[in-house]
Amino acid sequence: MSNIYAGIRRAFGKDVEGARHCADRLLKIRARQAELRERKCDSSLLLATWNIRDFDSNKFGFGPRRTESFYYIAEMISCFDLVAV
Repeated sequence: MSNIYAGIRRAFGKDVEGARHCADRLLKIRARQAELRERKCDSSLLLATWNIRDFDSNKFGFGPRRTESFYYIAEMISCFDLVAV
């Protein structure tokens, strides 16, 4: 497994507990998607569509997305071949 989330330390700065929490959740997401990742092969196409609400403009007043949210989104879509957002 590559270390594609090396920037977590920079993103969380001195919040070590926050970085650990984020890393733990990323590992749980990856474990839950293991079966889907195993289905990837050259003869198939895994397509995902996702309507991401108000990506980060706070247009609807829910507040801006947390830094960790972007990591979770990236982890979820990384197991697909093609993603329509």
